[in-house]
Amino acid sequence: MVFHVHSYGYQSRCGKSGDFPHVLRVRMVAASMVVLCVGVFGGCGEQPAAVPTASEAEDALYGAWNDAQTGAMCESWAASTMACDTELSQAPAVPAARPTIQCSATYSPGDPYTPAQVLRVTGTDGAGNTYQTDVGAIRTPDGVRLINAVFWVSATFGGEGDEESATFDPCSP
Repeated sequence: MVFHVHSYGYQSRCGKSGDFPHVLRVRMVAASMVVLCVGVFGGCGEQPAAVPTASEAEDALYGAWNDAQTGAMCESWAASTMACDTELSQAPAVPAARPTIQCSATYSPGDPYTPAQVLRVTGTDGAGNTYQTDVGAIRTPDGVRLINAVFWVSATFGGEGDEESATFDPCSP
């Protein structure tokens, strides 16, 4: 089943954390996973948060994989702890091997959305199923956080309403 999750964590131009308004198409087992929240996007005279580097995004991904082994991943690495906890409760077993990064690219949809460093990752989950997932890394006041931190649940990164986000592929040149 495919769900459109309209809110994952974001950082507004004002430095406030909230819910990320991009759409992730997430394969879920139960229909209970719908997170819809509204963020405040005002002009505060501050510069938008810098996009994490590919290296920072990779470090966050591998940190999330490491912490997933002990069950501490969502609080430490997810942009939205609530969405991560819900998805994690329905996900297959945590992968024993860390994910392989196929490619990365910067996603810059423009105001009012937060730019992200997107990693395309592949691997095998703890149940033996292969996955391919797009994981977004954003900068928040708490550091780099991940959109789709439960990376072994296949998902694509994109959005609705703007052509770039609807067709974004981090592996396209």
